[in-house]
Amino acid sequence: MKKIKIYALVLVLVLGCLGAAYAAWVDELKVNGRVEAGNIDVYFKDAKLCFDGDDKDIVDADVEIIDDKKLKVTIKDFYPCVDGYLSFRVHNRGSVPVVLENMDIKLRPEDKGLTLEQTEELPKFCKPSWWNKQETLKEGVQLGQSNKAQKALYFNLDQFICEDKDTQDMVYEFTVTLDFIQYNKYEK
Repeated sequence: MKKIKIYALVLVLVLGCLGAAYAAWVDELKVNGRVEAGNIDVYFKDAKLCFDGDDKDIVDADVEIIDDKKLKVTIKDFYPCVDGYLSFRVHNRGSVPVVLENMDIKLRPEDKGLTLEQTEELPKFCKPSWWNKQETLKEGVQLGQSNKAQKALYFNLDQFICEDKDTQDMVYEFTVTLDFIQYNKYEK
């Protein structure tokens, strides 16, 4: 009889432990938290237009930085004999290093004949005071936190496309938008 009482007591203790263990596993636990690993914040710091050629003095042009993220260039009285240069620099004020993933240059459909290409060199008279004081911005190259980088575009009018139309009083417009990604997520 004594053995039965001991077995009953052990059975009650085991069932109690099983109940406690079961309750521990099915108990609801809510965890709220926020993890911030950093932010990407690259903006256009400076932009400058410069022209070279016979009729460079009659070109009326403006470059505008829109919301720190886009450049808008407007050009009036631009002729095929004039070369244009857009130089700009960006600043990474974010908390993580970034890589230029894409440079998006958009022309309006009516701006046929305007050609643009990237360049790393500017004529001496076109170089802003900040030129060559930072790296050249290239796709796939890391731009560290608090660093600046420079870039230039060369543009002109294709003489053959423009021969049949009067370029005087025409307004050309293009935008430049840069897309950056966290450096360790960039895939070539």
